[in-house]
Amino acid sequence: MKVGLIIVVPLVVLTLLQSCTKQPLSEGELKKYVQEEKHGLKKTIKTGNYNLTVTYKPSDLLVIQELSERKDTVLLAALQRKYAKNHYFILSIQREGKEALPEGDNNKFSEVLQTISFRMGDHLNITMNKDTIPLSDYAFSRTFGMATSTDLLLAFEKKRGKENKVVQINLNEFGLDLGNHSFRFDTEALENIPAVTYW
Repeated sequence: MKVGLIIVVPLVVLTLLQSCTKQPLSEGELKKYVQEEKHGLKKTIKTGNYNLTVTYKPSDLLVIQELSERKDTVLLAALQRKYAKNHYFILSIQREGKEALPEGDNNKFSEVLQTISFRMGDHLNITMNKDTIPLSDYAFSRTFGMATSTDLLLAFEKKRGKENKVVQINLNEFGLDLGNHSFRFDTEALENIPAVTYW
């Protein structure tokens, strides 16, 4: 009887562990997963006529974008190492369903455009517990009024540690009269994203 229990119990535990393991997602499934707010990877704040949204961007999506369907395992490993050191987020600023850059005032338009293009490091950081981490890098692509929002890809260096339970992105006023805002993400949600299938 004891021998039977010794065999059965490990098998039951193994079966439960396997059933809890997340299956790898396709690129499309991962994008959908990120957009579903129940997963805690997307935060939106409405202020006046503006919607400010910060969405986590798993590094796997950046790897896939650069891999561009090439079945090259050496390149895949190199890209995974390249993107693994940072947290990535998309900051989307939308005004009445359009891009956020001000219209009608050429001086203000030019000033805000210069800030968004080159100086957002002065207005963005993240905090984890008592640590303030500056913006490592960011990318802004002009769409000349053809998009539904102004989007920036943000990169922040990862900081490890059990005490880091929350990642808070802090956006300070940068010329659009939006004020200061914070977006809080549970570290657990950022670290437990399902794996992706590359090919």
